[in-house]
Amino acid sequence: MERRQRYFKEDLSDVFERKDSLLARVREEYVNERDAFFWKG
Repeated sequence: MERRQRYFKEDLSDVFERKDSLLARVREEYVNERDAFFWKG
């Protein structure tokens, strides 16, 4: 039981790390798109 909980916690932290990097990438692309739009306009 204890071991399963530890694994679960590690999985959660892994998921959060991946989500953070994904959000950062999406935010980067959004900023690039926005900048390109402004420069065109």
